[in-house]
Amino acid sequence: MENASKALLMAGGILIAILVIGLVVYMFNTSSNLKKESEDTKLIEQIEAFNKEYEAYNRKLMRGTDIVSIINKVNSNNEKYEDEPEYQMSIKFKLIESIEYEDTHGNTQIIGSNTYTIASKDDLIWKNIRQTNAFTEFKRRVFDCTNTVHHKITGRIISMEFVERDVGNI
Repeated sequence: MENASKALLMAGGILIAILVIGLVVYMFNTSSNLKKESEDTKLIEQIEAFNKEYEAYNRKLMRGTDIVSIINKVNSNNEKYEDEPEYQMSIKFKLIESIEYEDTHGNTQIIGSNTYTIASKDDLIWKNIRQTNAFTEFKRRVFDCTNTVHHKITGRIISMEFVERDVGNI
């Protein structure tokens, strides 16, 4: 009888140990999930804050000055994330009327009615606009945002498209 009671005490001790270990594992998993959910929530908030800065430009009737501002923001972003292609951005704009300007040699040049993609301050077309009298003309133009593209994995805005509006149709 004495051996049976010792066996029952040992079995009870083992059962209690298993329950305690199970409880510890459960608490560890729960705290890990809470930490992961907290990190996910923080990441989502960061993405929303980032996108909110650019969604402000997702509208109709924008001046060229607004396009200049967003291109400057994109250039800063691309410099910051130079080695991370998933965070690189671009701006596309379409001119419906050509812009004439004089180059550094006094020759008349034309930026035609075409779609241009700007992803860097070093893009040739952007340099030509910025460094000539075409810049003033560009800033006076009126544009509409026609498309916003989000990265499939990061959820961040990676591209915005703007089309010049025919001033006669405002």
